[in-house]
Amino acid sequence: MLPAIMLRPPFYFIVLLSFSLVSCKPQGKPKYIYYGLADALKEKNPENVLRLSFINAKLDSIPEEIKRFTDLIELDFSYNNLKSIPAWLNQFKKLQSLDLRVNSIDTLYPTFFELLRLEDLDIRDNKLKHIPPGFGKLKRLKSLNLGSNDLSDLPTDFSGLDSLSLLLIDLNNFKSVPDVIFNLKAMENLHLYHNNISEISDSISKLKRLRQLSIDNNNLTNAQILHLKKILPNCLMDD
Repeated sequence: MLPAIMLRPPFYFIVLLSFSLVSCKPQGKPKYIYYGLADALKEKNPENVLRLSFINAKLDSIPEEIKRFTDLIELDFSYNNLKSIPAWLNQFKKLQSLDLRVNSIDTLYPTFFELLRLEDLDIRDNKLKHIPPGFGKLKRLKSLNLGSNDLSDLPTDFSGLDSLSLLLIDLNNFKSVPDVIFNLKAMENLHLYHNNISEISDSISKLKRLRQLSIDNNNLTNAQILHLKKILPNCLMDD
């Protein structure tokens, strides 16, 4: 008697082969970046949309349709007319890079600081006059651009940005360097130019990794600048 396996019809093996071919079929790969909502919505698999750009899209608000792209790691809303950031943006738990420069944002709400995986944040050229507590939660943040706003101080929990190595607060209204900056142990590149700074505490020497400091167009005397160069011997200073 032949073994049972030998008695099965050829169809059985055809089905097995077909299943194998289907299971090995390569899945569609995500594009490097999707430009605009229409482009992103063409993607059949929302999980493939990782990088989405709305640069110069004349937006007054962030479209809610992007909520479906829960795997986003990069969002670019630069050069628009945004006035605020919706609370639901915090649903993008994987977001690493957020570009909001050149808008009209004047407030950051507490939910904004729930984007705990952020590494790069650009809010340059907006209308921020005050930053609420919350930045200290962003432990992975490496690069932060707050330049060209209307800021004159920073929240105390700002010192909790343990990974921050690049900070731009140029073109604001600072009269002195906020003390919280001196606790940023990872700081390598600090931009303070075009403020109203008339003094910089010797505590800046606590920034052992600082390699570049931009301080031109402030109210510092030549003597103060020379002193800074003395206490920061390994720092390239743009004065």
